[in-house]
Amino acid sequence: MRLYAVEDVPDVVVEHVRDALKLPAGVAVEVDAARTAKRQRDLVRKRLGVKYNSAQARGFAEEAIEQAAQTKDNPADVINVALDVLVKKGCELPGYTTLDLATETIRALPLHGLRAAIFFIRGTLAFIGGLRSLRLLGLL
Repeated sequence: MRLYAVEDVPDVVVEHVRDALKLPAGVAVEVDAARTAKRQRDLVRKRLGVKYNSAQARGFAEEAIEQAAQTKDNPADVINVALDVLVKKGCELPGYTTLDLATETIRALPLHGLRAAIFFIRGTLAFIGGLRSLRLLGLL
């Protein structure tokens, strides 16, 4: 992918973007990387009506992931639940790796508990099976 210098961007593209954003014709294209990036993020947030609060968004996502991990096995399904919650709450979405890591970490908790329960049940069934075998042999 090639990024163009501002002076190399065709006028028709500049006009199209200006029209799509409903900006007045007099708005000039300018570059001030740090200020521009911050201003653009603020404009996008305002236009989309989302709030930037990474700690709050992370909290909402972790809560949604924790609930979804109880019933969903596929990590993508769990992440989709978190995304739905964040969109409904009007939060700016965190990066994919943030959601992926949270999903991996939180999913491990119920699976660990589930595995422990399965081993307990297996052991209990084996014990019961052993008791039945002893009964059948007349040793109990």
